[in-house]
Amino acid sequence: MYTMCTYLSLYPIKNVTTKIMSLHSKKILRIYTGAIIGALLLGNSASAATTYSGKQLVSQSTHTSDSADFAADRPVERLWDGCTVSTPNCVAASPDRPSFFVEFDLGSLHTLEAARLFADADGTSFSQTWSFEYKAEASDQWTSAFKDSDAYANGWIERPFTNITARYVRVTVGANRAQAAAPEARELEIYGTPVPPPMPPILPSIDPIQTSASTSQTIATSSEIIAPALPLPIPIPIVTLPLPITPAPIIVGTFQANMQVTVMQPYSIRLRADHTTNAVILARKNPGAIALVLEGPVATDGYAWYKVKFTSDNSIGWAAGEFLTSTTSSGRKYEKGATVTTIANVSVRDNPAGAKVGQQVSGSRGIIVDAIPAYRAFMGVSWWWKIDYTTGPDGWSAQNYIK
Repeated sequence: MYTMCTYLSLYPIKNVTTKIMSLHSKKILRIYTGAIIGALLLGNSASAATTYSGKQLVSQSTHTSDSADFAADRPVERLWDGCTVSTPNCVAASPDRPSFFVEFDLGSLHTLEAARLFADADGTSFSQTWSFEYKAEASDQWTSAFKDSDAYANGWIERPFTNITARYVRVTVGANRAQAAAPEARELEIYGTPVPPPMPPILPSIDPIQTSASTSQTIATSSEIIAPALPLPIPIPIVTLPLPITPAPIIVGTFQANMQVTVMQPYSIRLRADHTTNAVILARKNPGAIALVLEGPVATDGYAWYKVKFTSDNSIGWAAGEFLTSTTSSGRKYEKGATVTTIANVSVRDNPAGAKVGQQVSGSRGIIVDAIPAYRAFMGVSWWWKIDYTTGPDGWSAQNYIK
Protein backbone atom coordinates (compact mmCIF):
# COMPACT_ATOMS: atom_id res chain seq x y z
CA MET A 1 0.00 0.00 0.00
CA TYR A 2 1.24 3.51 -0.82
CA THR A 3 -0.08 6.94 0.14
CA MET A 4 -0.45 9.12 -2.99
CA CYS A 5 -2.73 11.92 -1.67
CA THR A 6 0.22 13.95 -0.46
CA TYR A 7 1.93 13.49 -3.81
CA LEU A 8 -1.18 14.66 -5.66
CA SER A 9 -1.50 17.74 -3.50
CA LEU A 10 2.02 18.83 -4.53
CA TYR A 11 1.69 18.44 -8.35
CA PRO A 12 -1.09 19.34 -10.81
CA ILE A 13 -2.85 16.50 -12.56
CA LYS A 14 -1.21 17.44 -15.87
CA ASN A 15 2.28 17.14 -14.43
CA VAL A 16 1.40 13.81 -12.83
CA THR A 17 0.14 12.48 -16.16
CA THR A 18 3.32 13.61 -17.89
CA LYS A 19 5.37 11.92 -15.18
CA ILE A 20 3.43 8.72 -15.61
CA MET A 21 3.86 8.72 -19.39
CA SER A 22 7.57 9.25 -19.02
CA LEU A 23 7.73 6.18 -16.80
CA HIS A 24 5.67 4.11 -19.18
CA SER A 25 8.15 1.32 -19.27
CA LYS A 26 8.46 1.10 -15.47
CA LYS A 27 6.39 -0.99 -13.11
CA ILE A 28 5.25 1.92 -10.97
CA LEU A 29 3.01 3.20 -13.78
CA ARG A 30 0.00 1.28 -12.45
CA ILE A 31 0.60 2.60 -8.92
CA TYR A 32 0.49 6.27 -9.93
CA THR A 33 -2.49 5.60 -12.19
CA GLY A 34 -4.35 3.98 -9.28
CA ALA A 35 -3.61 6.97 -7.07
CA ILE A 36 -4.98 9.38 -9.68
CA ILE A 37 -8.20 7.40 -10.03
CA GLY A 38 -8.53 7.25 -6.23
CA ALA A 39 -8.12 11.02 -5.96
CA LEU A 40 -10.66 11.70 -8.70
CA LEU A 41 -13.30 9.17 -7.68
CA LEU A 42 -13.10 8.96 -3.89
CA GLY A 43 -13.00 12.67 -3.16
CA ASN A 44 -12.31 11.97 0.56
CA SER A 45 -8.56 12.43 0.85
CA ALA A 46 -6.39 13.68 3.71
CA SER A 47 -7.32 17.06 5.13
CA ALA A 48 -5.30 19.56 7.09
CA ALA A 49 -5.45 18.82 10.80
CA THR A 50 -7.53 21.18 12.93
CA THR A 51 -6.12 22.47 16.20
CA TYR A 52 -8.37 21.73 19.18
CA SER A 53 -8.26 23.26 22.65
CA GLY A 54 -9.09 19.97 24.35
CA LYS A 55 -6.86 17.04 25.14
CA GLN A 56 -6.48 13.98 22.92
CA LEU A 57 -8.31 11.30 24.95
CA VAL A 58 -7.68 8.02 23.10
CA SER A 59 -4.98 5.94 24.80
CA GLN A 60 -4.26 2.56 26.34
CA SER A 61 -5.39 3.90 29.75
CA THR A 62 -8.82 5.04 28.51
CA HIS A 63 -9.41 1.95 26.32
CA THR A 64 -11.84 -0.37 28.12
CA SER A 65 -13.14 -2.91 25.58
CA ASP A 66 -13.46 -3.76 21.92
CA SER A 67 -14.89 -6.35 19.54
CA ALA A 68 -11.96 -8.68 20.40
CA ASP A 69 -11.55 -9.91 16.86
CA PHE A 70 -8.44 -8.02 15.70
CA ALA A 71 -5.67 -9.73 13.77
CA ALA A 72 -2.66 -10.71 15.83
CA ASP A 73 -0.32 -8.69 13.60
CA ARG A 74 -2.75 -5.73 13.40
CA PRO A 75 -4.01 -5.29 17.00
CA VAL A 76 -6.36 -2.61 18.29
CA GLU A 77 -3.46 -0.76 19.99
CA ARG A 78 -2.30 0.38 16.53
CA LEU A 79 -5.15 2.94 16.63
CA TRP A 80 -3.27 5.08 19.17
CA ASP A 81 0.40 4.31 18.47
CA GLY A 82 0.92 7.54 16.48
CA CYS A 83 1.81 5.72 13.25
CA THR A 84 -0.05 6.69 10.06
CA VAL A 85 2.26 5.11 7.47
CA SER A 86 0.55 2.95 4.87
CA THR A 87 2.16 -0.31 5.98
CA PRO A 88 0.66 -3.36 7.73
CA ASN A 89 2.48 -2.63 10.98
CA CYS A 90 0.63 0.71 11.34
CA VAL A 91 -2.98 -0.45 10.96
CA ALA A 92 -5.58 -2.14 13.16
CA ALA A 93 -7.74 -4.64 11.31
CA SER A 94 -10.40 -7.23 12.00
CA PRO A 95 -10.12 -9.98 9.35
CA ASP A 96 -13.22 -11.65 7.93
CA ARG A 97 -15.52 -9.25 9.80
CA PRO A 98 -17.81 -6.54 8.44
CA SER A 99 -16.85 -4.13 11.27
CA PHE A 100 -14.98 -3.68 14.54
CA PHE A 101 -15.66 -1.40 17.53
CA VAL A 102 -13.55 0.19 20.27
CA GLU A 103 -14.84 1.61 23.59
CA PHE A 104 -13.24 4.15 25.93
CA ASP A 105 -13.89 5.41 29.46
CA LEU A 106 -12.67 9.02 29.72
CA GLY A 107 -12.71 8.87 33.53
CA SER A 108 -15.18 11.74 33.97
CA LEU A 109 -17.63 13.81 32.00
CA HIS A 110 -15.99 15.63 29.08
CA THR A 111 -17.22 18.19 26.59
CA LEU A 112 -16.30 16.54 23.29
CA GLU A 113 -14.93 18.73 20.49
CA ALA A 114 -14.21 16.33 17.65
CA ALA A 115 -13.32 12.82 16.53
CA ARG A 116 -10.62 12.09 13.93
CA LEU A 117 -10.04 8.84 12.05
CA PHE A 118 -7.01 8.19 9.88
CA ALA A 119 -8.83 6.12 7.28
CA ASP A 120 -7.32 3.57 4.94
CA ALA A 121 -8.35 2.95 1.32
CA ASP A 122 -5.30 1.00 0.14
CA GLY A 123 -5.17 -2.65 -0.75
CA THR A 124 -7.82 -5.28 -0.14
CA SER A 125 -8.56 -4.17 3.44
CA PHE A 126 -9.86 -0.64 4.04
CA SER A 127 -12.22 1.55 6.03
CA GLN A 128 -15.53 2.31 4.36
CA THR A 129 -17.76 3.72 7.13
CA TRP A 130 -17.41 4.81 10.73
CA SER A 131 -19.87 5.55 13.54
CA PHE A 132 -19.60 7.40 16.86
CA GLU A 133 -21.69 6.75 19.99
CA TYR A 134 -21.51 8.18 23.50
CA LYS A 135 -23.17 8.18 26.93
CA ALA A 136 -22.72 9.95 30.28
CA GLU A 137 -23.31 7.04 32.67
CA ALA A 138 -22.36 3.39 32.28
CA SER A 139 -26.01 2.36 32.72
CA ASP A 140 -27.25 4.75 29.99
CA GLN A 141 -28.17 3.68 26.46
CA TRP A 142 -25.75 4.64 23.70
CA THR A 143 -26.55 7.87 21.82
CA SER A 144 -25.41 8.19 18.20
CA ALA A 145 -23.48 11.29 17.15
CA PHE A 146 -23.22 9.99 13.57
CA LYS A 147 -23.71 6.57 11.95
CA ASP A 148 -22.11 4.91 8.91
CA SER A 149 -20.38 8.10 7.82
CA ASP A 150 -18.10 7.82 4.78
CA ALA A 151 -14.59 6.68 5.75
CA TYR A 152 -13.21 5.55 2.38
CA ALA A 153 -10.04 7.64 2.24
CA ASN A 154 -6.32 7.67 2.79
CA GLY A 155 -5.87 10.28 5.51
CA TRP A 156 -7.55 12.07 8.41
CA ILE A 157 -11.34 12.39 8.47
CA GLU A 158 -12.60 14.87 11.05
CA ARG A 159 -16.05 15.24 12.63
CA PRO A 160 -16.49 18.25 14.96
CA PHE A 161 -19.08 18.09 17.75
CA THR A 162 -21.36 20.61 19.42
CA ASN A 163 -23.17 20.16 22.74
CA ILE A 164 -21.93 16.62 23.39
CA THR A 165 -21.05 15.79 26.99
CA ALA A 166 -20.01 12.21 27.70
CA ARG A 167 -17.77 9.92 29.70
CA TYR A 168 -18.09 6.73 27.63
CA VAL A 169 -17.39 6.56 23.87
CA ARG A 170 -17.69 3.84 21.22
CA VAL A 171 -16.29 4.07 17.69
CA THR A 172 -17.19 1.51 15.00
CA VAL A 173 -15.33 1.08 11.68
CA GLY A 174 -16.95 -0.97 8.92
CA ALA A 175 -16.29 -2.22 5.40
CA ASN A 176 -18.37 -3.93 2.72
CA ARG A 177 -17.39 -7.60 2.98
CA ALA A 178 -18.17 -8.09 -0.70
CA GLN A 179 -15.32 -5.67 -1.51
CA ALA A 180 -12.94 -5.69 1.47
CA ALA A 181 -10.98 -8.51 3.04
CA ALA A 182 -11.24 -6.75 6.40
CA PRO A 183 -12.18 -3.35 7.91
CA GLU A 184 -9.07 -1.48 9.01
CA ALA A 185 -7.88 1.99 10.10
CA ARG A 186 -4.56 3.53 11.02
CA GLU A 187 -5.25 5.98 13.86
CA LEU A 188 -8.11 7.32 16.03
CA GLU A 189 -8.22 10.55 18.02
CA ILE A 190 -10.95 12.09 20.20
CA TYR A 191 -10.60 15.59 21.62
CA GLY A 192 -12.40 17.05 24.63
CA THR A 193 -12.12 18.97 27.89
CA PRO A 194 -13.22 17.82 31.37
CA VAL A 195 -16.50 19.21 32.64
CA PRO A 196 -15.70 21.25 35.78
CA PRO A 197 -17.40 20.08 38.99
CA PRO A 198 -20.46 22.07 40.07
CA MET A 199 -19.77 25.03 42.30
CA PRO A 200 -21.13 24.78 45.84
CA PRO A 201 -24.12 27.03 46.50
CA ILE A 202 -23.25 30.48 47.83
CA LEU A 203 -25.36 31.27 50.85
CA PRO A 204 -26.49 34.89 51.17
CA SER A 205 -24.95 36.80 54.03
CA ILE A 206 -27.36 37.91 56.72
CA ASP A 207 -26.80 41.28 58.31
CA PRO A 208 -27.42 41.48 62.04
CA ILE A 209 -30.75 42.99 62.99
CA GLN A 210 -30.34 46.64 63.89
CA THR A 211 -32.65 48.10 66.51
CA SER A 212 -32.81 51.65 67.73
CA ALA A 213 -32.76 52.58 71.37
CA SER A 214 -36.06 54.41 71.10
CA THR A 215 -38.99 54.40 68.70
CA SER A 216 -40.22 57.74 67.37
CA GLN A 217 -43.95 58.30 67.14
CA THR A 218 -45.59 60.14 64.24
CA ILE A 219 -48.43 62.48 65.17
CA ALA A 220 -51.25 62.55 62.62
CA THR A 221 -52.53 65.89 61.36
CA SER A 222 -55.82 66.71 59.70
CA SER A 223 -54.07 67.14 56.35
CA GLU A 224 -52.56 63.63 56.17
CA ILE A 225 -53.41 60.02 56.87
CA ILE A 226 -50.89 58.20 58.95
CA ALA A 227 -50.73 54.44 58.61
CA PRO A 228 -50.34 52.58 61.90
CA ALA A 229 -46.70 52.03 62.79
CA LEU A 230 -45.50 48.46 62.29
CA PRO A 231 -43.82 46.80 65.25
CA LEU A 232 -40.07 46.72 65.10
CA PRO A 233 -38.57 43.28 64.52
CA ILE A 234 -37.64 41.50 67.70
CA PRO A 235 -33.89 41.03 67.87
CA ILE A 236 -32.82 37.41 67.96
CA PRO A 237 -30.21 36.89 70.65
CA ILE A 238 -27.07 35.12 69.54
CA VAL A 239 -26.10 32.52 72.07
CA THR A 240 -22.50 31.41 72.10
CA LEU A 241 -22.24 27.92 73.48
CA PRO A 242 -19.08 26.95 75.28
CA LEU A 243 -16.98 24.18 73.84
CA PRO A 244 -17.88 20.80 75.31
CA ILE A 245 -15.67 19.80 78.18
CA THR A 246 -14.99 16.15 78.69
CA PRO A 247 -15.98 15.47 82.27
CA ALA A 248 -13.83 13.47 84.60
CA PRO A 249 -14.96 9.84 84.90
CA ILE A 250 -17.65 9.41 87.53
CA ILE A 251 -17.25 6.36 89.71
CA VAL A 252 -20.71 5.05 90.47
CA GLY A 253 -20.70 2.71 93.43
CA THR A 254 -23.62 0.73 94.73
CA PHE A 255 -21.67 -0.34 97.76
CA GLN A 256 -20.44 1.62 100.75
CA ALA A 257 -18.14 0.79 103.64
CA ASN A 258 -19.53 -1.86 106.06
CA MET A 259 -22.06 -3.02 103.44
CA GLN A 260 -22.34 -6.79 103.06
CA VAL A 261 -21.95 -8.14 99.53
CA THR A 262 -21.82 -11.52 97.83
CA VAL A 263 -20.21 -12.85 94.64
CA MET A 264 -22.82 -12.89 91.86
CA GLN A 265 -23.97 -16.05 90.14
CA PRO A 266 -22.45 -17.63 88.11
CA TYR A 267 -19.10 -15.84 88.49
CA SER A 268 -15.93 -16.93 90.24
CA ILE A 269 -13.80 -13.88 91.01
CA ARG A 270 -10.12 -13.13 91.70
CA LEU A 271 -9.18 -11.35 94.92
CA ARG A 272 -6.16 -9.15 94.15
CA ALA A 273 -3.51 -7.32 96.19
CA ASP A 274 -4.36 -3.96 94.54
CA HIS A 275 -7.09 -2.33 92.43
CA THR A 276 -5.68 -3.29 89.01
CA THR A 277 -5.87 -6.30 86.73
CA ASN A 278 -2.07 -6.61 86.91
CA ALA A 279 -1.97 -7.02 90.69
CA VAL A 280 -1.07 -10.32 92.38
CA ILE A 281 -3.97 -12.76 92.77
CA LEU A 282 -4.43 -13.54 96.47
CA ALA A 283 -7.35 -15.95 96.21
CA ARG A 284 -10.32 -17.06 94.12
CA LYS A 285 -13.85 -16.75 95.46
CA ASN A 286 -16.81 -18.80 94.28
CA PRO A 287 -20.37 -17.60 93.61
CA GLY A 288 -22.25 -16.83 96.85
CA ALA A 289 -19.13 -16.04 98.92
CA ILE A 290 -19.99 -13.23 101.38
CA ALA A 291 -17.71 -10.27 102.15
CA LEU A 292 -17.74 -6.94 103.97
CA VAL A 293 -16.88 -3.78 102.02
CA LEU A 294 -13.91 -1.89 103.55
CA GLU A 295 -13.06 0.73 100.91
CA GLY A 296 -13.96 1.85 97.42
CA PRO A 297 -14.85 2.25 94.72
CA VAL A 298 -11.62 2.97 92.79
CA ALA A 299 -11.83 3.10 88.98
CA THR A 300 -8.94 1.27 87.29
CA ASP A 301 -8.65 -0.75 84.06
CA GLY A 302 -12.37 -0.31 83.33
CA TYR A 303 -13.61 -1.72 86.65
CA ALA A 304 -14.91 -0.25 89.93
CA TRP A 305 -12.75 -1.90 92.58
CA TYR A 306 -13.70 -2.52 96.24
CA LYS A 307 -11.50 -3.57 99.09
CA VAL A 308 -13.41 -6.37 100.83
CA LYS A 309 -12.97 -8.88 103.64
CA PHE A 310 -14.48 -12.32 103.14
CA THR A 311 -16.17 -13.76 106.22
CA SER A 312 -15.27 -17.37 105.53
CA ASP A 313 -11.49 -16.98 105.94
CA ASN A 314 -10.98 -13.25 106.73
CA SER A 315 -9.05 -12.85 103.45
CA ILE A 316 -8.73 -9.22 102.43
CA GLY A 317 -8.11 -7.85 98.96
CA TRP A 318 -9.55 -5.92 96.03
CA ALA A 319 -12.42 -7.28 93.89
CA ALA A 320 -14.19 -5.86 90.82
CA GLY A 321 -17.61 -4.52 91.84
CA GLU A 322 -19.10 -5.66 88.53
CA PHE A 323 -19.21 -9.20 89.95
CA LEU A 324 -20.58 -8.34 93.41
CA THR A 325 -24.15 -7.74 94.57
CA SER A 326 -25.65 -6.50 97.81
CA THR A 327 -27.16 -9.04 100.22
CA THR A 328 -29.72 -6.47 101.45
CA SER A 329 -33.06 -5.69 99.82
CA SER A 330 -32.68 -1.91 100.02
CA GLY A 331 -34.65 -0.17 97.24
CA ARG A 332 -36.83 -3.16 96.40
CA LYS A 333 -40.36 -2.06 95.45
CA TYR A 334 -42.13 -5.23 94.36
CA GLU A 335 -42.44 -8.84 95.44
CA LYS A 336 -42.76 -11.89 93.21
CA GLY A 337 -46.24 -12.20 91.71
CA ALA A 338 -46.85 -8.45 91.67
CA THR A 339 -48.45 -6.97 88.52
CA VAL A 340 -46.52 -4.07 87.01
CA THR A 341 -46.93 -1.72 84.03
CA THR A 342 -44.23 -0.12 81.86
CA ILE A 343 -44.21 3.69 81.94
CA ALA A 344 -42.05 4.05 78.80
CA ASN A 345 -40.71 1.94 75.98
CA VAL A 346 -38.44 -0.49 77.83
CA SER A 347 -35.83 -2.98 76.67
CA VAL A 348 -36.21 -6.65 77.54
CA ARG A 349 -32.91 -8.48 78.21
CA ASP A 350 -31.85 -12.10 78.63
CA ASN A 351 -30.09 -11.31 81.94
CA PRO A 352 -29.77 -8.26 84.21
CA ALA A 353 -27.92 -5.68 82.06
CA GLY A 354 -27.50 -8.49 79.50
CA ALA A 355 -28.19 -8.79 75.79
CA LYS A 356 -31.36 -7.17 74.47
CA VAL A 357 -33.93 -9.69 73.23
CA GLY A 358 -36.78 -7.31 72.49
CA GLN A 359 -38.78 -4.32 73.65
CA GLN A 360 -42.08 -3.61 75.39
CA VAL A 361 -43.96 -0.42 74.60
CA SER A 362 -45.22 1.98 77.24
CA GLY A 363 -48.33 0.62 79.00
CA SER A 364 -47.39 -3.06 78.67
CA ARG A 365 -48.40 -5.20 81.66
CA GLY A 366 -46.68 -8.18 83.23
CA ILE A 367 -46.07 -10.22 86.41
CA ILE A 368 -42.86 -10.16 88.49
CA VAL A 369 -41.15 -13.56 88.28
CA ASP A 370 -37.78 -12.77 89.86
CA ALA A 371 -35.68 -9.82 91.01
CA ILE A 372 -32.06 -9.00 91.65
CA PRO A 373 -30.43 -5.82 92.97
CA ALA A 374 -28.05 -4.09 90.59
CA TYR A 375 -24.39 -4.73 91.31
CA ARG A 376 -23.87 -1.02 90.71
CA ALA A 377 -25.97 1.94 89.67
CA PHE A 378 -26.33 0.99 86.01
CA MET A 379 -27.51 4.29 84.53
CA GLY A 380 -29.38 4.90 87.78
CA VAL A 381 -30.94 1.41 87.87
CA SER A 382 -31.00 -0.10 91.34
CA TRP A 383 -33.01 -3.27 90.61
CA TRP A 384 -33.61 -5.59 87.70
CA TRP A 385 -36.93 -7.40 87.40
CA LYS A 386 -37.68 -10.58 85.50
CA ILE A 387 -41.17 -10.05 84.08
CA ASP A 388 -43.65 -12.38 82.41
CA TYR A 389 -45.31 -9.88 80.09
CA THR A 390 -48.88 -10.41 78.90
CA THR A 391 -47.77 -10.19 75.23
CA GLY A 392 -44.44 -9.92 73.48
CA PRO A 393 -40.98 -10.94 74.73
CA ASP A 394 -40.37 -11.86 78.38
CA GLY A 395 -37.18 -11.18 80.32
CA TRP A 396 -35.34 -8.72 82.53
CA SER A 397 -36.29 -5.01 82.58
CA ALA A 398 -34.93 -2.11 84.63
CA GLN A 399 -36.87 -0.83 87.62
CA ASN A 400 -36.79 2.77 86.36
CA TYR A 401 -39.32 2.03 83.60
CA ILE A 402 -42.05 0.13 85.46
CA LYS A 403 -44.60 0.93 88.13
